[in-house]
Amino acid sequence: MKKVCLSFSVAGLLFVSCTPCDGCEDFYTHSVAVKNESEENLKVLFYDNAVPDPKTGSTPFLREELIINVGETVVREYQDVVAQPLYFSFAHSFSDSIVLKFDNEKGYYTTLKDAEVSVDYWIQNKSSFFRIEQADLINVNGALIYSITQEDCENAHKLP
Repeated sequence: MKKVCLSFSVAGLLFVSCTPCDGCEDFYTHSVAVKNESEENLKVLFYDNAVPDPKTGSTPFLREELIINVGETVVREYQDVVAQPLYFSFAHSFSDSIVLKFDNEKGYYTTLKDAEVSVDYWIQNKSSFFRIEQADLINVNGALIYSITQEDCENAHKLP
């Protein structure tokens, strides 16, 4: 018997979901929400350091830029073979580096190399966007949300 979990979005909050993808019974779609509770707008930059930019030939290659305005919640979905993952991901599927950048030019970054996640320059005591642990998700009326706080903004590193 297949297990099917449904997702509902209410007032910008996400109920974590897992549903088998069309045409395959072994893959499930998972969702994670990130909420910007800081007083600064936030950019999330997804890079692939192994692929040169097709226009300039230089690396890293910017795969995606996502803007999360103050008070906004953004939902990402990804597919996995596990119905109930040990951790969630907010990463673009081809990214190996993520930069979180506030309007004040401060921020954080995390990298993924050989299945190892670097959190040396990530938010202190929070898991990386590559592997968000359930302990870092806030349950709000059944919705699981990774929150970026004003304290995270104030403690951010000066970025180059």
